[in-house]
Amino acid sequence: MDASVVPLCLSLFDWAQYRSKKGGIKLHTVLDYDGLLPVFLDLTDAKTHEVTVGRAHSHPRGSVLVFDRGYSDFAWWSVLDSSGVFFITRAKTNLDWRIVRQREIPHKARGSVKGDYDVEIGSSAAKAAGLTRLRYIKYYDEDQGRELYFITNQTSWTASDVALAYKERWHIEVFFKLLKQHLSIHSSAPVSMR
Repeated sequence: MDASVVPLCLSLFDWAQYRSKKGGIKLHTVLDYDGLLPVFLDLTDAKTHEVTVGRAHSHPRGSVLVFDRGYSDFAWWSVLDSSGVFFITRAKTNLDWRIVRQREIPHKARGSVKGDYDVEIGSSAAKAAGLTRLRYIKYYDEDQGRELYFITNQTSWTASDVALAYKERWHIEVFFKLLKQHLSIHSSAPVSMR
């Protein structure tokens, strides 16, 4: 799940203004991993936050949603969790958590998985939402040369599989890039109808 602003020429589409000199709409979508095709597309004004649209859609039990940190909302995560929908996202750096249990890391994953924990979330927002227990994974991405931190309610997959699922989220970025390349309106020059 992700959203992206599709730029529009402000002189042609003055209704699409979202910054002083920029115009655009925001395209929200869920890309089905099996066929790499959108399950749904939702167009909003460019100012609409991703999680606002995310909250408005329901997903079948057993679905796995992979999204970026723009979808951080403990109340929504609680709804997903209670509906049997799994989610995987990157943890924000200021996430308040404490380790409840350290999970065993399989020997073959020890180079890339730096930590796998059941954690208790300490924020008042998480407590108010009733979502205080999650899984926190520290993963070293050799391609990027940095550690990544994931938060999920998916407890049966290996930590490596959770990290791989997040890496596969890149397909939606490619989808948006291709779409924008074909939808770009570069100028406000009149179109000749010869």
